[in-house]
Amino acid sequence: MRNIIVCLCFIIFTSIAFCQTDSLSTGGTASSSDKEIFISGGLVYPYLPDEFKDFWKSGLNASAGFGFSFTPGDIGYSSLIATIDYSKFNFNESKYRNSMNKNDPDTIISAGPAKSFTFSVSYKGTFSTTKKSIAPYFLIGFGYMFFNTDSVTVNRRNGLLPNDANTSAFTWSVGIGVEIPVGNQLAGYIQARSVLGAFDRPIQYFPVNAGIRLRF
Repeated sequence: MRNIIVCLCFIIFTSIAFCQTDSLSTGGTASSSDKEIFISGGLVYPYLPDEFKDFWKSGLNASAGFGFSFTPGDIGYSSLIATIDYSKFNFNESKYRNSMNKNDPDTIISAGPAKSFTFSVSYKGTFSTTKKSIAPYFLIGFGYMFFNTDSVTVNRRNGLLPNDANTSAFTWSVGIGVEIPVGNQLAGYIQARSVLGAFDRPIQYFPVNAGIRLRF
């Protein structure tokens, strides 16, 4: 909870700073906004809890989003983005066998992939005064995560993990990236994020994506 409050305060103070420079740069007139669509894909790396990191492989991540960006000021410009994300992690059977000393080839081990689906709303601060230059940015977001993982079975009996879990919880994320404009409307970007699900035992992973942004 304390981390969420700190992040909210950071978003508020940063957005105020960006909005103040927006107002100064436009002579006090109302700032305009641009609509934006985002599509990206890449890799995702499990981190928490330990068995998630140890027994599931890095996987694939895909996301899509829609948002609004506002008039640049002396620091840069603000954006608000709604995003959906999907991540999939395949079970690492060989690592599980080695860790649990289950190397007998007659021992049957099975488990399905772990999957995560999130919906989030993010504040994005981009350090560009023109919206047309290569620019770094940061992201802070809050949302909801749906997480599913199969149990690990050994010779048809439950192994290390509990039965199939379908759980959901609030989530928050932070990230950094670089945006590279290609013309007035299109841009490519690369970004890395940390996503944390606020379960009783937190679930955390790190998506690293490349994508395109269309502004209209």
